[in-house]
Amino acid sequence: MTATVPAVSSARFTRRFMVPVLLGPTLNPINSTMIAVALVPIATALDITAARTIWLVAVLYLAAAISQPTMGPWTICSDRRRST
Repeated sequence: MTATVPAVSSARFTRRFMVPVLLGPTLNPINSTMIAVALVPIATALDITAARTIWLVAVLYLAAAISQPTMGPWTICSDRRRST
């Protein structure tokens, strides 16, 4: 009885895929810096205290931490091209 080895795909990731994957982690610190700099103007515009502004940003990050990992499976389930 001989064991068969599955064929390995030679497909590689293209630039079209790799550029967004690499840009996300690269641009995230810029996003955090902009929010940190904008805390006082956000508090002034919304007429709230700095503590409430920090809570607002914390809720934003919490919502992003929960929603971003769930969007991948959700888009796979709702992809119209694959469902037809």
